[in-house]
Amino acid sequence: MDFQFIQTLSFIAFTLILVFKYKARTRRLPPGPWKLPIIGNLHQLGDSSHKSIQRLSQQYGPMMFLQLGAIPTLVISSADAAMAIFKGPGGGHDLAFSGRPTNLYVAKKLSYEYNSITFAPYGELWREMRKIAITELLSSKRVQSFRTIREEEVAAMVNHIDIASSSSAPVNLKKLSLLLSNDVVCRVTFGKKYGGGGDDGTNRFDRVLHDIQHLVGEFVVSDYFPWMWWVNKLNGMETRVEKNFEELDKLYDEVIADHVAPTRTKANHEDIVDVLLRLQKDARQLITLDNQQIKGVLSDMFIAGTDTTASALVWTFTELIRNPPSMEKVKYEVRKVGNGRDKIEESDIPKLNYLHSVIKETLRLHPPAPLLVP
Repeated sequence: MDFQFIQTLSFIAFTLILVFKYKARTRRLPPGPWKLPIIGNLHQLGDSSHKSIQRLSQQYGPMMFLQLGAIPTLVISSADAAMAIFKGPGGGHDLAFSGRPTNLYVAKKLSYEYNSITFAPYGELWREMRKIAITELLSSKRVQSFRTIREEEVAAMVNHIDIASSSSAPVNLKKLSLLLSNDVVCRVTFGKKYGGGGDDGTNRFDRVLHDIQHLVGEFVVSDYFPWMWWVNKLNGMETRVEKNFEELDKLYDEVIADHVAPTRTKANHEDIVDVLLRLQKDARQLITLDNQQIKGVLSDMFIAGTDTTASALVWTFTELIRNPPSMEKVKYEVRKVGNGRDKIEESDIPKLNYLHSVIKETLRLHPPAPLLVP
């Protein structure tokens, strides 16, 4: 048999094997929309990514594959599909999907090189930080210890609205809600307020927090095309991130220095920084928290906790204004539970069943964070 013929036949067979393997691998992927070269499915997300994904999932199902630039992405958009992934036969694929991406430019910087609960890779550090969050930072006892702070800040907000209404002055509900959530988080975390006092530290913190929240939601080219990191220099993203990070880091350093100062007056209750510094010195902990990790946890508290709370509050008021019958039902329930008292206590909240339903429906219609952290 001619050698050239054998060589040609071998080449064709090898090519067919490669094509077959490629198609077999492709068939194992979940269904998804047709994608463009290079950018993949990025053009199909639009300004409201969650709405675009919801629309695509109606066509391709609750388990969908998207190619976001260079990043292959599995989209899970139903509780049943999520349960199948994490708790399916044989224990599911919990470990396979427990990691975090390492190419998120803004998140990497603000989490102090992924030293936060939100962005830490799966491992001993993440497990211990999660345990600290559950048992020390967000336990029922700890949350209850901050009850006075919440009541004082809500009372201050109500008083502000009352004064404005008596003079028919307009009220910027969004700004007021942000101020409320910011003040509560600041007092719970730092032990004092940074929003509304009017001094330089206050204005600086508010501005940095506002800028950072905008940075977190922006499109970053290198997140989807890692080899294009240089674009962050050209479009000013790197300069903005570095400037705000340095300012935030300086504030954290000042807060930590204030907490460890020997002249500091001991508070009646520990704030979050107190707890983290105490655990840092606790030899019984499996890991020793360094200041970078403490700062990462503080970033979690502020970036995730301030804007989302204010957004939920504003949308709840908005929906009640748009639906007068629901507003009347909420007012009736509050007055009934209050039973003639001037204010509602936290202990009354479990009795406000209709208000609970209103808040849940508002969160369904206007989720502050419709997409989970990747």
